[in-house]
Amino acid sequence: MGRRTVLLVTALVIAALGTTMVFLYVHGLDDQAIHKQDPVSVLVAKRTIDPGTTYKDASDQASFEKKTVSRDALADGALGSTAPLVGKVTTTTIYPGQQIIPQMFGNSGEVSTLSVPDDMLAISVQLDDPAQLAGFVDAGTNIAIFLTTEAKGGQTRLLLPKVLVLAIGNKTATPQDSTTTGTEAASVPTTILTIAVDQHDYQAVSFGTTHGRLNLGLLGRGFTPSLTFRPTTESNLFDAN
Repeated sequence: MGRRTVLLVTALVIAALGTTMVFLYVHGLDDQAIHKQDPVSVLVAKRTIDPGTTYKDASDQASFEKKTVSRDALADGALGSTAPLVGKVTTTTIYPGQQIIPQMFGNSGEVSTLSVPDDMLAISVQLDDPAQLAGFVDAGTNIAIFLTTEAKGGQTRLLLPKVLVLAIGNKTATPQDSTTTGTEAASVPTTILTIAVDQHDYQAVSFGTTHGRLNLGLLGRGFTPSLTFRPTTESNLFDAN
């Protein structure tokens, strides 16, 4: 074997080793990044599952899959397997990509009543898309509810700092007021949102829906808004905190 051939073979071997080392290095960085995210395996919906669908039917249609998410993105009570769903039926519409939580399923015959946590009440409110965060709120999400009223010259303040969403109902379209020319304005998409509350909060939400406008706030991990934060009014709108 000539000297040039030996050098060529040696160069190819070194190049191959270099490529392998780079691959292993990058793969190691990916593993470290995933590890830092504290990944969790969670059950999610692969397709839309209608209310009243039995677990068996949903399973036969391959409606579930496992997905790895960071712990920060994990919904409260999200399931890691289908075992708790055996013999159950869906109590709400489940959309593709939604993490599966126990409140989405109930016993046969309970489809119309939801699975409400013990010592809690379920109440539904109708919100337009901007008020309910343009569709980013799912069943199992914790939200804050703010109330805007015309009382005392108009004000916005926190009504409930943290409530659990039980279900998102089907969207409807509520026509706006007609113009003076009699032409009907564009319809505004609205959503029925069902939440779990105690009696005090039930009465607060019921009062708020008839005396003002409700808006939702999607809570970041570890954040709880303060009930003592002063209301925002026209007079202090541009004041510093």
